[in-house]
Amino acid sequence: MRAALYIRVSTEEQAREGFSLSAQRESLAAFVRSQGWETEDLYADEGFSGKDLHRPALGRLIQGAQEKRIDVVLVWKVDRLSRRQQDVLHLIEDVFAPNGVGFRSVTEAFDTTTPAGMAMLGMLAVFAQLERATIVERSLVGMRRRILERRWTGVAPYGYRYGTDGRLAPEPKTAPWVARMYRWSAAGMGLQAIASRLMRERCPGPFGRARWHLSTVGLILRSRVYLGERQQDGEWLPFGHEPLIGAALWYRAQDAMSTRRCLG
Repeated sequence: MRAALYIRVSTEEQAREGFSLSAQRESLAAFVRSQGWETEDLYADEGFSGKDLHRPALGRLIQGAQEKRIDVVLVWKVDRLSRRQQDVLHLIEDVFAPNGVGFRSVTEAFDTTTPAGMAMLGMLAVFAQLERATIVERSLVGMRRRILERRWTGVAPYGYRYGTDGRLAPEPKTAPWVARMYRWSAAGMGLQAIASRLMRERCPGPFGRARWHLSTVGLILRSRVYLGERQQDGEWLPFGHEPLIGAALWYRAQDAMSTRRCLG
């Protein structure tokens, strides 16, 4: 019996639940030995969500099934294959079964060759989909709560850091450079000229190194974050963090950039 071992972990699952590819791999390998099977190949998707089927290793697994190189697909849990019920059933009914490929889970008992087993599999897939929906809803609730509390979500913008209260606070080393960029732009310097000057003066970049690209400079110079605002539902609104520049300077920089674009 040629077994294809499929393992998957997303970044959020690794952080939240301690999943690891190595733990899944060891569990599947032990199961294969206990059954006296041989391993056709190991298919691993690291850092990929189970919300859809667009995964490189899964694509190779499907190809292997269609080429009749596989007798059974083995996973640690059904949700490693997908967290969407319709995707799980599609793979089993439309890809695996027509090519004579079975499907087994190490931690869940079902037999896909019987109606009762397929019903059991369907219920497991439903619960996997429900779990994902619950995770997404919790994430959205947490994000909304942070916004209401005026706490930033995601990576702090250049020139800021996270304060002890979870809100944005000026980053002492980089915040002054933001103000300089706006002054240089308002005085007529172009994006490339500003990027070159930042590198000459060894200004720390967004990733710590003194390397700058004109697109990065442009994003900073067009962002209203530096006015103490945040974009919500497509609209920029006051967010409560300390501005790094005044409104007059921000608008002068926008006017200067517009003029340079018009002049070509």
